[in-house]
Amino acid sequence: MKRSSLTALAFVFVVLAALAAAPSAQAAMCSCASPVVGTAGNDTLYGTSGADCLQGRAGDDYLYGYDGIDCLGGEDGNDWIDGGSGADVIYGGNAFLSEPADDDFVDGWTEADFIDGWIGGDFIYGHNGADDIRGFSGADYVSGENDNDNILGETGNDYLHGNAGTDTVNGGPGTDTCTGEILSNCP
Repeated sequence: MKRSSLTALAFVFVVLAALAAAPSAQAAMCSCASPVVGTAGNDTLYGTSGADCLQGRAGDDYLYGYDGIDCLGGEDGNDWIDGGSGADVIYGGNAFLSEPADDDFVDGWTEADFIDGWIGGDFIYGHNGADDIRGFSGADYVSGENDNDNILGETGNDYLHGNAGTDTVNGGPGTDTCTGEILSNCP
């Protein structure tokens, strides 16, 4: 029994190591020949049915990827970022990040974020700031990283890791693997 527990725990740390390395992979995935770049003001940027790169820059921006495999970056400001359908890469500054479909990589980057994974098995990396993260359906891999995070796995068999700070982790329904200071619904 102990051997199985240690094997499962080792697997969780391998998954979390992959999450920690994800920003490098993200940079490689997000190289676009002609990205749509916002201004220092508040911008509204829409993608197309193909693969898009949208960068909000400064200001309070709204970015919507629409269909396709998109790379969406909010950067500075209080941004609202929605990937649309497709397996997207999303990173934000101080943002509400939402990914309604497919398997996605979502990085909160800096500041406190509200991140919703929605449908699919998502890789969600809270990064810096006290983040509120919800995985929703699918087998999600979530790492809150720095500061005091609130993590909710929802449905699916999730791997939820609070990391640094005093984190509240709620697995929700499913057989979840959780680490954090305040745990609920984690077998």
